[in-house]
Amino acid sequence: MSARLDHIAVEVSDFEERIAMLQRLGMVVRRVGSLSADPGRRIAMLSDERGFKLELIESGADGLAHLAFEVEDVDERADRLTVTGPI
Repeated sequence: MSARLDHIAVEVSDFEERIAMLQRLGMVVRRVGSLSADPGRRIAMLSDERGFKLELIESGADGLAHLAFEVEDVDERADRLTVTGPI
């Protein structure tokens, strides 16, 4: 079983300014939309020439939102992560 990092997502309080700064650093905006769980907040996916992807989520505070991985078999990976008893 292998897993590969797909993207890093961060919450940012300066959404438009952060996108502009990342574009100056060579990143390209791939898509912009609304957060499905909270349509009033924007979300953007950016990437660079190496394929590194960064997701920005509009927020009132800055911080890591999540890491997303690509896996070969999602069901098997989820089964391995399920806790069946006390830790």
